[in-house]
Amino acid sequence: MEPWVVAYDIADERHRRRCRRQLRGLAEGYQKSVFELQAQRELLTAALAELARPLEGRDSLLAARVLPFAHAWQLGRGPQSPAGDLIVIC
Repeated sequence: MEPWVVAYDIADERHRRRCRRQLRGLAEGYQKSVFELQAQRELLTAALAELARPLEGRDSLLAARVLPFAHAWQLGRGPQSPAGDLIVIC
């Protein structure tokens, strides 16, 4: 399992809802259209390929692996982020 941050910007409401539902099911935490999750690369790649199929040219779906040696930073006054590598913007 590897830590990932996944984000999307999708114009079509139907596709955005579908993407949000599926990512919420995988996510340990999320904030609007940004999701934190733990997944194996193969599983995440397959899930993102499925989600990206109906996207149009102006839409975007981004997955970034959080590096294990990175530091955790928190901006804002939201709940304290869990231990580990994570960026929280409130």
